[in-house]
Amino acid sequence: MKLIGYLSLGYLTIKDTFDVAKIYVENGVDVLEIDFPAKNPFLDSPFIQNRMIKALEACSDYDKYMVAITEIQKKYPRQEIFILAYEQTIEQIGVEKFAKFMESHKLTELIYVGGNNLKIKETLKAHGIKLAQYVPLHLPEADLEASRTSNGFIYLQAKSDKAHSHYKTLGEVIAYLRKNEAKNKRIMCGVGVSTVEDVKRVKDAGADGAFIGSTFLKLQNDVPALKAKIKEFKAATK
Repeated sequence: MKLIGYLSLGYLTIKDTFDVAKIYVENGVDVLEIDFPAKNPFLDSPFIQNRMIKALEACSDYDKYMVAITEIQKKYPRQEIFILAYEQTIEQIGVEKFAKFMESHKLTELIYVGGNNLKIKETLKAHGIKLAQYVPLHLPEADLEASRTSNGFIYLQAKSDKAHSHYKTLGEVIAYLRKNEAKNKRIMCGVGVSTVEDVKRVKDAGADGAFIGSTFLKLQNDVPALKAKIKEFKAATK
């Protein structure tokens, strides 16, 4: 199972992001989830919201964020990268410009957040970009229907107070998805993965990857602790 580490691009500065990326890669993170900071990241936690806002205060030029992603790719050419971007941010950058950037850099996996503009989505898909589909753990029908037509991986909620009437455990949900909506798609779990025990639970349930966000990010200023935490989580994926 892959360990996916969230990078707050530009927090506190772009250089800081390079430093964190180096720590992630050298200590076992399999996939870098890199965001384009959004002006109104309304679907994120206050912690992530604050990081995006601070990043944009330091640098509001999205061209520089594209250059930063390019530099990370050059430094780690074998590293798999997922891009996260809000719909509003893609519109601000320019849909064609964003799509061509993704295509030219062979960045095929996009976590598209905060909107459902079908024209934008079709433009992105035309450039070979795969749009991940978020699915809550209790499997609402609308999200299942969207996952059937999505060309990207399933981003499955790992923990919730709500449960499906029949598929009550994470393992049962993943087994259902693999048999139905996700026969040929990867299932990556996030939202509620913050401890080693969570990672083990996701692995045992049969997921292809686990997203780790604030647990790593909160240790950004304590490098030894961050390195140790990544290694501990990586061990839990094996």
